[in-house]
Amino acid sequence: MPNMSTVSYSPAIMCILFFLAFFSASSVHVNGEEGIEFIKKTCNQTLDYSFCLTTLQADNRSSHANLTGLDVIAMEMGVKNATSTLSYISKLLKQKTDPYTKACLKDCNELYSSSIDSFKSGIENLGAKRYDDVNVDISAAMTNVDTCETGFTDGNGGASPLTKQNQNLMNIGSLTLAILKLIAEP
Repeated sequence: MPNMSTVSYSPAIMCILFFLAFFSASSVHVNGEEGIEFIKKTCNQTLDYSFCLTTLQADNRSSHANLTGLDVIAMEMGVKNATSTLSYISKLLKQKTDPYTKACLKDCNELYSSSIDSFKSGIENLGAKRYDDVNVDISAAMTNVDTCETGFTDGNGGASPLTKQNQNLMNIGSLTLAILKLIAEP
């Protein structure tokens, strides 16, 4: 008979338990129509209500999430956005022949890779309630995006082919920080 005093869980089970805690443990538990109203109330406290509402409602989990869950969803969207932009950068690198533009795109490739890591680290730090670290992570991702954008205009005055993608990720970062502020407030 196995010794029941030592219990070990697979990483998959631990991950499931971790996310269940995110989406169920909260002083406010929402679902359905209440969830939509909760999202609207949350978005009302952000810099860009329309962007917040559109972004969070794009994920079905939002209507059942608490503030922490909404922030995780926003950060996951940051990872998806940055990953998609990396694919776009790879495509542009194959098309562009201008050496300056290629150099900028290579820099942006590294900066976006780092931003993905920052958003993932933000999710981990949020789970551990290290809110200052989440702030640093997301701020770093936003700085990377700004550096990518200004890299195109600092040299030869050319326009960035990534302005739309950079602005989207900046908006996601801003949304993430706004929700984080609501979470961290006493």
